[in-house]
Amino acid sequence: MKKIKLFFSLLLALSAVMVVCVFGATASGTDFETATEIDVNCQYTDNISKDVDRDFYQFTLSSPGYIYINFKHENLFDQQEYWHIFLYNWQTELISEYSIAGSITDTNTYKVGLNKGTYYLKIVGGNYSYDYSQRYNICDYSFSVKYTKSSYWEKENNDSFKTATPIKVNLNIYGSINDDRDNDYYKFTLTEDGTITVDFKHSNYYDSNEYYTYWIYDSKTGEIACFGVSGSSTLEKSAKIGLQSGTYYLRIVGGNYSYDYSHRFQTDNYSFSINYISTKYAEIENNEDYSTATAISLAKTYVGSINDDRDIDYYKLYLNKRTNLTVTFLNKKIVDNQEYYTCDIYNEQTESIGRFTVNGVETTVKYNITLSAGTYYFKFVGGNYSYDYSHRFKTDDYSFSVTENITVGKISSIKAASTTNSVTLAWSKVSNASGYQVYRYIVSEKRYKKILTTKDTKCTINSQITKLIPGTTYKFRVRAYRKVGDMVYYGAVKEIVVSTRPTAPTLKVAAGAKKATLAWNKQSGATGYVIYMATSKNGQYSRVAIIKGNASVKYTKTGLTSGKAYYFKVYAYRTVNSQNYYSAASPVVGVKVK
Repeated sequence: MKKIKLFFSLLLALSAVMVVCVFGATASGTDFETATEIDVNCQYTDNISKDVDRDFYQFTLSSPGYIYINFKHENLFDQQEYWHIFLYNWQTELISEYSIAGSITDTNTYKVGLNKGTYYLKIVGGNYSYDYSQRYNICDYSFSVKYTKSSYWEKENNDSFKTATPIKVNLNIYGSINDDRDNDYYKFTLTEDGTITVDFKHSNYYDSNEYYTYWIYDSKTGEIACFGVSGSSTLEKSAKIGLQSGTYYLRIVGGNYSYDYSHRFQTDNYSFSINYISTKYAEIENNEDYSTATAISLAKTYVGSINDDRDIDYYKLYLNKRTNLTVTFLNKKIVDNQEYYTCDIYNEQTESIGRFTVNGVETTVKYNITLSAGTYYFKFVGGNYSYDYSHRFKTDDYSFSVTENITVGKISSIKAASTTNSVTLAWSKVSNASGYQVYRYIVSEKRYKKILTTKDTKCTINSQITKLIPGTTYKFRVRAYRKVGDMVYYGAVKEIVVSTRPTAPTLKVAAGAKKATLAWNKQSGATGYVIYMATSKNGQYSRVAIIKGNASVKYTKTGLTSGKAYYFKVYAYRTVNSQNYYSAASPVVGVKVK
């Protein structure tokens, strides 16, 4: 019979809402029926008196959450001595177990997600080698069950489809693998057709022999996809998986390829999120034969993935007329010409009528084929020419579209007009165009950049669209496009070079003997100036001089009549491709010559 210490203390932490309890030695039960009731987040002290001693405790969670156990003892300076802790549910089914070495004085177990309800702890002592004294039985231990309320943890025991933990998509969920036999099942529901990806996270174990594996199953527990996560990879993102609305399951296990290594997945927690996007344009797993082929439409882009070497993706297309088609396959570059995809095309009688292969280093492949009215099938598979390489096509997704070959007409003519800070473009109409795209050449980037899209055949480019500088040359391109479904077809570009107009000069005029001397400020971008004169302010002005170049900004008009008034104005101009772009006139300045 164990000696029971008769004191206890209760501490209230004024800085927090939570009550922190520290108890002295506790009279533990010896089986499930006599288990001592304890509170979570309180510390208890007891001891193991002999090898056959078993300490049982019982605690209750009022809400779902997660727990871990903080366990403390004196240092026995001996790895062979140990305590062993077992966690059970209210049906006395084992959930998890932990070993605490005699030389580790203060440790926290990994976290375990639990539903609300009653649970049991069983604590025993032991010694791996009986050549050593059993010092654990002369030493007290203390422990506390640390509990945090949470809706985002697995609910043990969730070891089967029937007991799967219900979860929601697009949330981070946490769990743990207790041993090699532990399976964690989760159940989720999609309200609409769409795609999912799984982000799986864990600590770095610095050991590729450690691993997690997870599977996706349909509502009838049929396997859809399987993915492996290396212990040295802290974040793994799955390929996109297309699914119909309905209920699905996720199953997670842990393992180790080499039993020479400790199973570190057992002492850690993992987390994952099922990222869901609603879309009608994805393969619907399992679409692995003609009868389950995913129905597709022209001019829509569909996403799919090859989950393993045996996975086959079938798609079905109906045509109501003879059509020239282009199959466009898009693939993220795998940087490995041993990896590949293959597409086979079959008619309604499942006879092969076309095939193309996509090498791993190719990102876009187009295949042209003409088909009569009827039903057709497209079959995609992944492969690897050399089994010395990993099958990287399995960890990525592809996309493809089947489109009608459509030609968009070319713009035949384009005209331009400009001000100091705007350019107006007008072009010929293309009969089958849905709209037009306008591009500006960016000198600093050495490329054309799209600046606007319009359905009109005219547009004004100003500071609200892109900043334009007075007296500067710009290059623009315009092309027509046609949109069919979510596919866009483009016509050839039409280019034009145009200049903004220089700003108006400021004019000064000085009178002389039978002459007038003009001076104005230099205008950026100007290639010359034109001077006009009249004998009355609102009279008929005549050009009297053209000043070429931007170096000289002075001019003297001679041969004038003494005592007579003359009026002057000046324009700056810029010449681009033999076309002159004039500024506005300077303010008129009058002078009476001597």
